[in-house]
Amino acid sequence: MTSRLEPAPLTESRLGGAGLIWLYLALLWVAAPVAWMMLGKAAYGPLAVILGIALVVLAVFEMRRIGHPLTPAGIAALGGILIFALRPLTIASSGTTTPGAMLDTRVFVAGTVDAGVLALVQVSLFYGVFGAVYFAMQNHPAKPPAPHRTLPEGAVRRAGLLLGFVTIFAVACAGLLILSSGGVEAHFSGVSVRSSFLAGRYYLTLAYIPMTVALVLYVLARRYSGLKEWNGGALFAAVILCGVGFTTGGRGPLLLGVIIPILILKQTGPSRFSPRTLAVIGVGILAGAMVMSLFLREGNYDEGASIRALQEDPIGTLLTRLTSGAETRPFDSLILLNEADAAGTVPWLLGSTYAAVPTWFIPGELAPWKDGGANTWFTRTYVPRFYYPDQIETSISAIGEAYANFRWVGIILVAALVAVAAAKLGVKRSGDSLVKTTIAATLTPLFFSFIRGDAFQNLSTVILILVCVWLFLGFTGAGRDAAKPSRTSTHQSPQQTPALIR
Repeated sequence: MTSRLEPAPLTESRLGGAGLIWLYLALLWVAAPVAWMMLGKAAYGPLAVILGIALVVLAVFEMRRIGHPLTPAGIAALGGILIFALRPLTIASSGTTTPGAMLDTRVFVAGTVDAGVLALVQVSLFYGVFGAVYFAMQNHPAKPPAPHRTLPEGAVRRAGLLLGFVTIFAVACAGLLILSSGGVEAHFSGVSVRSSFLAGRYYLTLAYIPMTVALVLYVLARRYSGLKEWNGGALFAAVILCGVGFTTGGRGPLLLGVIIPILILKQTGPSRFSPRTLAVIGVGILAGAMVMSLFLREGNYDEGASIRALQEDPIGTLLTRLTSGAETRPFDSLILLNEADAAGTVPWLLGSTYAAVPTWFIPGELAPWKDGGANTWFTRTYVPRFYYPDQIETSISAIGEAYANFRWVGIILVAALVAVAAAKLGVKRSGDSLVKTTIAATLTPLFFSFIRGDAFQNLSTVILILVCVWLFLGFTGAGRDAAKPSRTSTHQSPQQTPALIR
């Protein structure tokens, strides 16, 4: 019998079928290449539509497999729909493209259209390889989950003490950050140019990371000990965590580092949000992110014009921002990268941006030679007006970084690696361990950030999260199984674990 403390096991009717897999692969491996070869420049619109349909299919596959799209592959699909399907169609409709701000806008004609078509081909190749590898790994026979065992004595208490200590630490960092900015008003005015404004203090914005890990670990420790997951302490910590995330001034830390991990944690538990409720929450998150961007960033750039537009026509403004905001600019960056490559001005970086990841942990004062990653290189080289003087970066995307380093081979290799990570990290069945669930809840949101950003920022964040998980599990002992199985545990035999594809 399934414990009320564990997610309901997957059933055959909820698993993604072979039809979805073959449809996805046919769209990206057959329809997209045929459209490109037969239509030339006219393939731009059809390619965007084909890619969008394929990514919807991938999201539906995850919905049927797990019951919600908050998986690594699902988040990669949803992010891809926004950045690589809706944004290209918006560019075609408006006739302009910009990898930076409005002042960097260019007309979408002639060679720029050719670069846009090539960008869609590159994205289609990336997701085509991603899907092929991901589906193959999903169909691989998996070992049945081991039965849950009771946590070591005192693990919940130690997890609670840890959460309390990390909460105090995070609040102190947020307070110090605001005080060093000159107060609340000065702080939230300055974070519109985070790179220069937070120079020398950026480490204070990272306090949300250990607190998120500690909160997830505490809730899971209570879950696997048969206690009520969200007690007053956990709820209070969640509210404080949202406040700490907001003080960073960035939408990424708040959404990907705080809110979505909490949602994923909820979806791995015994009482999940329904797809409809999750959709409503998703709309609210998107709207909140855009409003936050308008007040903390764009409003400062355009002397409040965007805020006034929001007040006059909130729905229209938000719908426009959805496909024209900074979150979607990586596709514009890919267009510009292809234009520069056609002109012969893009060097082979040969892995240098990936090799720079470890330098992220070295303070700039100790390493004056430190030079950032792919986003820094791209913005400084091809959008210098946007980069200087405040060192504001645009995003190149995982596809753009891979191409700049190793051209087409790079896109294939990075897509395969991301697919392997998605398959290994994603929830496959009920009965996942506390350790795996902790890692999945905290790392899964970064698949959106990685798809749109660069390795320098995202792989370093992954390393930091994993270090926190390792240290916190060691302190609480929650990663060690006791000898006695829990009476509320379940165990599926191999015969009870359904295959993904029949």
